[in-house]
Amino acid sequence: MAIRSGARCVLVLVMVLGASLAVRAEGTQPLVVSSIRPLHLMLRALAGDGVDARVLLEAGVSPHDFALRPSQLRLLTGAQQVFWFDATLEHPLPALFASLPAPRRDTALLPLIAPPARGDGFVDPHVWLDPRLAAVTAAAMAHVLEERGLVSAAQIAPRLQAFQVEMERVEQDIAGQLRGLEAVPFAAMHDGYAYFVQRFGLEQAAVLALDAEQQVGARALARMRREVRDSAAVCLLRERSGDNARLAQMIAEGSALRVVELDSLASDAPDDAGGYARFLGDFARALADCLRGRAS
Repeated sequence: MAIRSGARCVLVLVMVLGASLAVRAEGTQPLVVSSIRPLHLMLRALAGDGVDARVLLEAGVSPHDFALRPSQLRLLTGAQQVFWFDATLEHPLPALFASLPAPRRDTALLPLIAPPARGDGFVDPHVWLDPRLAAVTAAAMAHVLEERGLVSAAQIAPRLQAFQVEMERVEQDIAGQLRGLEAVPFAAMHDGYAYFVQRFGLEQAAVLALDAEQQVGARALARMRREVRDSAAVCLLRERSGDNARLAQMIAEGSALRVVELDSLASDAPDDAGGYARFLGDFARALADCLRGRAS
């Protein structure tokens, strides 16, 4: 049975606390949980097999609104460390953490990264699509792991350096993939690409952000079609997570607009030390193909 985050999770904590001890005892390695898969892949690159790395949210689950099963609550209660970004991304987590027994073992990374605010003053939590901010995020994670004695400095320092060098290479590769496409306008159905757009100088001409509970009627559909048309976008980006595939096709119907599914949560990336670099490369390639007209 799914358990909603927040106050109701208190009812099951008594049941899962004992079981969490079994989670700890599965191995001698410290259990480190990451809220979403991009963070998990960073952890895999940093710690290798030195920790028992787990991801809280499964592929396809939006971090903005989710329900946790008892097994996922056991992960949180049994973890020696939990990495997440911020309440602006993983909305339900603060209430969950407040319900867990002390001491707290979670680290919100966004305040440590301190990314630049957007023009409207909002600090976007979707930092992991920018290779430079990914390197900063990894450094913050490495510091926490070392400070809490979960991984030694001798183990993590060379891995962090290798990851940062890899992010420099990935940035250069992506810049090459997108070269000549900087002025090609596109629209997005999710307001989560700002740092990627800024890093590579792209032309995001429209964002069709929708409330998860919003029902799209004829008037709203007409408005979105008008926004896309007025933006001169040639490509519409939709997320794999969320039920927006049909809506994207409805927006594009009767036009030359191309639709591409982007995997911004790294669902398909291999679960190993090289998974993060592969994820960013695949993300950029899918976008570049759509802008060039090789996607539909």
